[in-house]
Amino acid sequence: MPPSNSPRIAVVADAHFHDLRGDYGLPECGENGSCMAARMLADTARSTRVFNESDGALRFTLDDIAARGIRHVVLLGDYSDDGQVATVAGVRQLLDDYASRFGMRFYATVGNHDIFGEHGRHRSKRFLTATGGYRVATSDSNVTDTHAQTINLTPSMYCGGYPEGLRALPNVGFFAVLMIYIGKRLLGKMMILRQGATRCDPRTAGSCATLWMPPI
Repeated sequence: MPPSNSPRIAVVADAHFHDLRGDYGLPECGENGSCMAARMLADTARSTRVFNESDGALRFTLDDIAARGIRHVVLLGDYSDDGQVATVAGVRQLLDDYASRFGMRFYATVGNHDIFGEHGRHRSKRFLTATGGYRVATSDSNVTDTHAQTINLTPSMYCGGYPEGLRALPNVGFFAVLMIYIGKRLLGKMMILRQGATRCDPRTAGSCATLWMPPI
């Protein structure tokens, strides 16, 4: 068959990205929020997926996609560990970096680990400490653990619902985007969001809220 003239597309499924550099409210991170947020091997052994390795695995995958000259990337569901605010923020930062450096465009679908229902849910995870113990980071004030060195309550561990969980990744196709040009120059783009809904009907754009985005 002759080579296709259509753009090539890469598909990445179930990345389950855990941000090793994420700010999960751990005291080791200090004021600058930079530390190694490593999860426990025991938790990995009891799971059907890896945690710490997922950070490097997704970066390696995107590097390989970039090296192949592919610019369109589809992220199938479960792009995040468990939809934590800090984790999804790490996904956004990572995708924005590759979009800026390589001109990649990302298109995502959500999975059951990315968004939970209408109102979201609490998440709790164990993180290693330098002394070999662990701390618990949680968004749930009712969590107890007698073996943990500390229990750190933080909203960054919460898993959002609809539509907040979608708004955390505004540039991956969840919302309609109006591109604004002057001549051939892209001035900027406007993301269309209907208040109280996850999608905006272009026929009722007058009832939609708009969010101004910087030029890309």
